[in-house]
Amino acid sequence: GSGLASACGDTLADVGALSTAATQCSAVGTFAIAFGTTGPKAGNYDVSFGGANLTVTTRPMSVTADPQSRTYGDANPALTAQLGGSGLASVCGDTLADVGVLSTAATQCSAVGSYPIAFSASGPKAGNYGVSFAGANLTVAGRPITVTADSQSRLYGEPTSAPPAQVGGSGLASACGDTLADVGALSTAAAQCSAVGSYVIGF
Repeated sequence: GSGLASACGDTLADVGALSTAATQCSAVGTFAIAFGTTGPKAGNYDVSFGGANLTVTTRPMSVTADPQSRTYGDANPALTAQLGGSGLASVCGDTLADVGVLSTAATQCSAVGSYPIAFSASGPKAGNYGVSFAGANLTVAGRPITVTADSQSRLYGEPTSAPPAQVGGSGLASACGDTLADVGALSTAAAQCSAVGSYVIGF
């Protein structure tokens, strides 16, 4: 139009101000840019305004799961990840839980092996982030136990009873209901009619 009266030292701020409802933490979307004729010299101008939009796009963030390991029968460790890209909008108080959750199919009693760690972008602010995910594995290792057979004795001609044993090390995974029979069996070559002597108890 005729523009500002520069000879009078007028600036756009003397006429009014551009504004939008979007804040730093507004969600992804489109927000109208408005103009309010609130300046001290607004009455000196006949303003026609052509609006536009401020578009808030998703924040690019990479989530790289940390490898984890544990022993069979132990609880899963806390699943953690390294964040890259533009990271979380910490000024908005966002945490990884606001974007999604790390998970694995492994339970406390899952067998020895490797289980993928996944990420589900299911948090309340997931739509504000463009997430790229690099997975890792939770490795379940064997549970170290010691089996110490108890010495036994009997008379010739009597049946051989099941030899007991003491279990040490990390012990059996009682949370999984495991017994020594789930691991293996104690045995000896001695039969009811074996001759007098000593016989090794094996496992």
